Amino acid sequence: LRGGGYPVVNPDGGKFPENIQYRGNPHNLTFNPVNGDHSLLVPSPDPGIWFMLVYINPIKGPTPEEEKNKCSTWLTTKAEYKIENDVINLYPEKHDHQELILYHNIGSPQTYRFFTGNNIWSAFVNVSKCRVKSKTEGGNRRLRTGSGGSNIGACPLRITAGPRRPPDGLNPGTRSMNCLEQGDICSLKLYPQENSWHYLTLTPTKLNKQIEFAISVTLK
Repeated sequence: LRGGGYPVVNPDGGKFPENIQYRGNPHNLTFNPVNGDHSLLVPSPDPGIWFMLVYINPIKGPTPEEEKNKCSTWLTTKAEYKIENDVINLYPEKHDHQELILYHNIGSPQTYRFFTGNNIWSAFVNVSKCRVKSKTEGGNRRLRTGSGGSNIGACPLRITAGPRRPPDGLNPGTRSMNCLEQGDICSLKLYPQENSWHYLTLTPTKLNKQIEFAISVTLK
């Protein structure tokens, strides 16, 4: 299974040319059809057309040739996808005089997106003014950098980002940053694609806590 083009395989056992470079992330599944239903999960697939190629592996072993010829396989396929409906749009800052900041609070992973446009070299995702909303303290507690530069109670959020689809941590095109390792401002630098939607997911790293913060995107 491959998005954007045909899968490149060699079911007949042939050899690929030397120095061939295969681009993309194929998703493979090998199974015995006698064992019933099988499924293949693709997290955060790229948008566009997907192609599937199915073939039968050669039967190996002492099975007589006439018995091999009697083998046949009936294949029924079904594709389903789930849409991330809760996506918040961010409006990037493209000029120095702009200040477009979204103030938000979350208790579970939240996905955002922004559009790049033309002639974009880099983008910065900035998270600041981080607070933990604690009932036991009767209000909001600002998370600050401790003395000596140590991050005492730094922002308990993780940022993941990827182009064209919600980020998947296992995809090599996904960038991530743990804001616990940063100071008062957690900034993730991206090298985005032009004229494309880019998606961010902010995930709290403290359980059962509401995290309040400000988020902005700056394009260069």
